[in-house]
Amino acid sequence: RHEHVSAVSALVRTFEDELDRRSAGTAAGGTMAVPAHSAARYRSAVTFRIRAVYALGALLRGNPEAQRLFVREGGPDLLVRDALGTLSSVRGDRPLVKLDYKLASKVLSLGEDVVADASLHAEDYEFKGTWDNKAGMIAESFTTEPWCDLALRMLSPPDGTIGLVAERAVKERALRSASALGPGCRASSGDGS
Repeated sequence: RHEHVSAVSALVRTFEDELDRRSAGTAAGGTMAVPAHSAARYRSAVTFRIRAVYALGALLRGNPEAQRLFVREGGPDLLVRDALGTLSSVRGDRPLVKLDYKLASKVLSLGEDVVADASLHAEDYEFKGTWDNKAGMIAESFTTEPWCDLALRMLSPPDGTIGLVAERAVKERALRSASALGPGCRASSGDGS
């Protein structure tokens, strides 16, 4: 799948590896909801992925070429599947739940920023010769049903799991993202109203 290694493809691989690890754990008789390792190892793995999202943000924001490569690599789908899978996990450890929501919030923020960038600077996306030469193709990759589901799920974190201040920040981020992604979400669902 990866013809050459770039910073974008290396970061995409981070999320592929995580999803592969989860699938292997499920195939071995485990569940996606129960971490296969200690709290410290889990914290380290999520922190690593949060840092990967920060690095992706630095590469993707304001960079149509990197955004196109990210879409070609399947990055938007991998990223949102990882965030949704992380939120689907059942944990009683409040610091770990807060970390899960931090990851999901950073992913959602990145999606929102890329869609806004593609919408506001569509002229920068007009290159000839490839299927993904339009800003709309980039935006569509970040307004699929899973992305819209992530925005909605972030609007209502379970009460008391992440703390009042963090919950408010997560909800504010989700509301801004739902507003930015909403038009694309409606269009992709076939609801033209």
